[in-house]
Amino acid sequence: MIFQGRRFALNQIISAESMIDSFPVADLLHEKELTISEEPFPSASSGYNERFYIDRTFNHNIVIRQDISSDKREGKFPNLLASTELEFKQLCQQKPTSNLHWIVEDKSGELVWQQSQGDLKTLRKYTDAQKSHSYAPSDLDNLLQQAKKQKIMLIADQAGMDKTTVLTHLSKRIQQIFPAHWLVKIDLKDYTELLKAQTGRKVDNE
Repeated sequence: MIFQGRRFALNQIISAESMIDSFPVADLLHEKELTISEEPFPSASSGYNERFYIDRTFNHNIVIRQDISSDKREGKFPNLLASTELEFKQLCQQKPTSNLHWIVEDKSGELVWQQSQGDLKTLRKYTDAQKSHSYAPSDLDNLLQQAKKQKIMLIADQAGMDKTTVLTHLSKRIQQIFPAHWLVKIDLKDYTELLKAQTGRKVDNE
C-alpha cells in the first residue's frame, strides 16, 4: 500500500483487528494497491524549499524553580506533585479532576517537568525562564523523541520568524524517524467560526 507517498506493508500501518471496518477487504484479496492520504509536505511552489532552510536551536522551557518544593510544604502550592511515572499514573486514576504534575530531579539537580494532568496555570509561575533545555540542529531527533512523550508541544516565536517553515521541516524529519505515523496539518484559523460556536458546549472526540 501507499501511505502518505511511501510504500508500506499493511501490517506496518494498522492492526488486523480494525481492518474489516477500515479497508475494502475484496481489494486486498485481489492484490490491488491501496493509497491512503497524499504526501503531507508542501511542494516547492508553495514557498518551502529544503535547500534554503536555516537550522534552528530549540529551547525547551521545562526547568522548574527549586522553591516549588518549599512552597508545597508550606501549602502555598495547591496542586499535587509526583516524582515518578508510577506515582503520577496512580494519582491520575485516584484524582482524575485534580491538577497534578510529574516533576523529576535530573543528574544536575534541576527539577524538570515531565507531564501534567489538568491546569498548568499555577505550575507556569514556577518555570525558570533563565534556564532551558537546548536542542541544537544535530540534536533534533532527541527533541522529537521528547515531543512524542507529550500530548502537546508549542513552538512559539514572534510573527515572521518562519514557524510554519519550521513545522514543515520537522514534519519531514518526523516521517523519516516515525514513517508509519500519520501527519496532519490543521489550520485552526480556517475554523474560527466553528470553534467559536462550540464555546461552552461539551464536544466529544468525534
